[in-house]
Amino acid sequence: MNELEIKIGGTSFKMIYVEGGKYIMGAQNYDSNNYNYDSNAYPDEDPINAVDIKSFYIGKVPVTQMLWKKVMGYNPGAGKSLFKKSENYPVDCVSWEDSLEFIARINYITQKHFRLPTESEWEYAAKGGNKSKGYLYSGSNDIDEVGWCKNSGEAGLQKVMSKKPNELGIYDMSGNVWEWCRDIYGHYDSNEKNTFANRLKGDDRVMRGGSWRSDAIYCRTTMRNSANPSLNFIGVGLRLALDDF
Repeated sequence: MNELEIKIGGTSFKMIYVEGGKYIMGAQNYDSNNYNYDSNAYPDEDPINAVDIKSFYIGKVPVTQMLWKKVMGYNPGAGKSLFKKSENYPVDCVSWEDSLEFIARINYITQKHFRLPTESEWEYAAKGGNKSKGYLYSGSNDIDEVGWCKNSGEAGLQKVMSKKPNELGIYDMSGNVWEWCRDIYGHYDSNEKNTFANRLKGDDRVMRGGSWRSDAIYCRTTMRNSANPSLNFIGVGLRLALDDF
């Protein structure tokens, strides 16, 4: 089953099935003959390494204002600069800690086990999983086809699913809003990609994907960003993950 529909009262949202597999995570800018060469890669995107991913589900779109308000009862972006109120726009101005509260509540309502994706899961899904064509952005080498960013010339949040999906049918993983991941931010290990479970030191949490405020370079699938988990920012939201039980 490629899509899983979840209903909460009169609201529904969809999760996309991501079949597990192995992929090369990260990017490097010094060897054009090696895997994942990208002249724009930053040092913290390296070293590249093969990572095994178990099958899971991930949100077809970022969490929308409609879903957040249905669960939490308020819209965190209301009153913020360039805020656009619409049910089908991504929610933003959400901290990592806010995300966990939202997930705890939606799990109580649905009796499921939603969570934030790990950083390696997020990148795998953004690249198209085992259907990946190796694009620079999620679904294309042309950011204008798949994502909203500063280069698009449109200020503010944009309606989800208004551009093309990636190879798995997932939308908006490049641009629109940065998305929190489960992991504590840290440099990659040379032997194994660090995960939330084994990266024990550090305070900041990982964000991925870029936003409408970002230059295109920050919307690449390997680009990493981080922030304090208690802070919220314009253009920062989340996407749900769900284990494949």
